Amino acid sequence: MKRILRIIPWLALTTLASANAFLAMRYLLPHVPFAPPLPNLKLHRLALTVHAAFAGVALAIGPFEIVEGLRLRWPPLHRKLGWIYVVSVAIAGSSAIILARQASFGPVAGFGFLTLAIAWLSATGMALKLVIQRRYTGHRRWMLRSYALTAAAITLRLLLPASAVMRLPPGLSYKAAAWLCWLINLGLVEIYLFFGSNTLLPRTTNEEMDQMARSDEFRWSRGH
Repeated sequence: MKRILRIIPWLALTTLASANAFLAMRYLLPHVPFAPPLPNLKLHRLALTVHAAFAGVALAIGPFEIVEGLRLRWPPLHRKLGWIYVVSVAIAGSSAIILARQASFGPVAGFGFLTLAIAWLSATGMALKLVIQRRYTGHRRWMLRSYALTAAAITLRLLLPASAVMRLPPGLSYKAAAWLCWLINLGLVEIYLFFGSNTLLPRTTNEEMDQMARSDEFRWSRGH
């Protein structure tokens, strides 16, 4: 029963992440279907396309990177996906800084997205630094923060329809959502980290992780 209760939130997250990643890829098409009225679609089409594509990749990869079983059973796969995630965030976050200047509904929303981009790059950079230093527990804590910021794309697309259903003013809703989409996620992760849980964070020590990473038992060629 406890395992089911742990799996259900992960499945929900993975489903939402996959759906949003799939929708983001439509910006790669010459004519974006169901295109929202974004100023950047005309002003910075290339930056928007790059941002959507690489953010979509990071969004889709993230749920699999935070699963302990995958990390412990297939460390080489975890590392390869981790590098793809970090590079994707670096590109998506950098392009987001360009896009923030022309965000819909003015500078309040733009500053919210700009702050998100800087926090996103910073959290991911910290996670990368810690894993290079073999400080694995700290690395995973920062990766959870990083993915919480990646998943702001999901929260944003939940907040905006909800505000429309409640008939809130579009401009006010969008400005609020530009901040709440990542502050809510980050707040939930900080609560999770503060109270502690073994659902996602590992029970293994740094020394044990080093040993497993070097062990032939956990090489990419390992069978089931």
